[in-house]
Amino acid sequence: MQISWGKSYLNGDMLFIRNSTVGVYKPEVAIELFPEDAPEILKFIKYTRLEVYKEMIEKNPNLEIISEKRETAQIAAKWWADKLRNGTVQDNGEEMQSMMMTLLTMRAPKKDEKDIEKFEQVLTELIDDEIESRGWAYLRVDYFPDGILKDAAEIAKIEISFELPVKTWMRVSGEEVSVAEGYGSSTKQLYPIGDRNKKK
Repeated sequence: MQISWGKSYLNGDMLFIRNSTVGVYKPEVAIELFPEDAPEILKFIKYTRLEVYKEMIEKNPNLEIISEKRETAQIAAKWWADKLRNGTVQDNGEEMQSMMMTLLTMRAPKKDEKDIEKFEQVLTELIDDEIESRGWAYLRVDYFPDGILKDAAEIAKIEISFELPVKTWMRVSGEEVSVAEGYGSSTKQLYPIGDRNKKK
């Protein structure tokens, strides 16, 4: 099938041309109508929603993104945002380097709460989008944020250096949030509450 996607609107509708026919649908409706095109539709959703969030914030920096999102996405985003609020003890497996990075984190200028809130809102949206399209979201920091953490920081226009915990990864689904914070750490289940004591 020939698909040419045109625009993703803020209300969630998508405009596209399919076999020379113009249509405006919500993503879930488009997938139901054209299941054979579902992989292309999902790729389009992930790309264009990033552009939509950027456009929203460019037009109105004080805009609050208010939407009903999965509880797991909210819990995961808050965990990362709280690291920006409260700081973190770094652990990259080397004691002296970890101490130096922790010191840098403690001495970093405190970020404005409005900027952190914007980061948390955008990250919630991106995590929820990943779960919607893939069934799960994976967030990772080696020494600097990667993937949707990096995307969220860029969209929210917040600069992140050593404020987030290094050598850390998180997996989020619709039912569970698990994180391993620091080098060689065990996996902690943030939601539902409880430790799984499972090695990486």
